[in-house]
Amino acid sequence: MLEQEKPSWAKAMINLLLEAKAAVEAGETLTSDAIACFAARYDRILEVGRLEDAKQNPPIEQPTGKRGKPKQSKPKNLLDRLGEHRLAVLTFLCDLSVPFDNNQAERDVRMVKVQQKISGTFRSEQGAKVFFRIRSYISTAKKQAHSIIDAIEQAIRGKPFMLPTQNP
Repeated sequence: MLEQEKPSWAKAMINLLLEAKAAVEAGETLTSDAIACFAARYDRILEVGRLEDAKQNPPIEQPTGKRGKPKQSKPKNLLDRLGEHRLAVLTFLCDLSVPFDNNQAERDVRMVKVQQKISGTFRSEQGAKVFFRIRSYISTAKKQAHSIIDAIEQAIRGKPFMLPTQNP
């Protein structure tokens, strides 16, 4: 989006988020003042973006002959999502167990896409279910810092590792 539309606020947002990521990765828990500072800068960038978008894409007052609201620009849609999901975007600042990005989720899905590309599809619904169950088990084992080979061996022997249960 940044490369296509080139809104100036987008570069500022990228820099802010990368700076916040670096601060979190430095290993020290951020103070509430530091978190508030990042959040305030985030809000200011969104406001600048909204003003910039309003200047570049003024609302159409004349009827276009189509029902519903006029189509928004892609930068405006992104601004709206960043504003609506502000808490989710900035959660990594307060909760160190929340990753900055969703790369792990993308890696989990990538194997499915590779399998679809190679064979085109699954031969049966049951085959797809087995594939997903195995991939899920391997992914969970990796996330829980288990050896994948050991986890598979335990599963074959009928003793799969179990996640600890949490009491409410």
